[in-house]
Amino acid sequence: MQPIKVWQAPPGSGPNPWKVIMVLEELNLPYEIVWIPYSSIKSEPFLSLNPNGRLPAAADPDTGVSLFESGAIVTYLVDTYDNEQTTLTYGAERPADRWHRSVTARPATRKTRELRDEYAHYEGYGAGGGREAA
Repeated sequence: MQPIKVWQAPPGSGPNPWKVIMVLEELNLPYEIVWIPYSSIKSEPFLSLNPNGRLPAAADPDTGVSLFESGAIVTYLVDTYDNEQTTLTYGAERPADRWHRSVTARPATRKTRELRDEYAHYEGYGAGGGREAA
């Protein structure tokens, strides 16, 4: 198995890349950290990997899958590599653990709401051509 690449920036880039690395460690999967200057995540070639220009991003050379957003990466890793379903996959006998993993793998839900609200504000008051700001 080839190492899964995880893009990470120097200190200050936040906890999300480390969530992916912790799951890789728990599943005993080989990985390689690709260090990228924080100033480079909003430009090519990183934007081709993650159009959001945020960390983390990951590429699995064995399957050809490239992903971004920690929740998506964690879900992919568990679904793809927890073959014994004993490490991070929980069955019906452990529902609390199963849902806990689901919650920690998907923190982007809050961000989605924020983006929706920003879009609505932009369309209503900003350059989107809507109402005048009060």
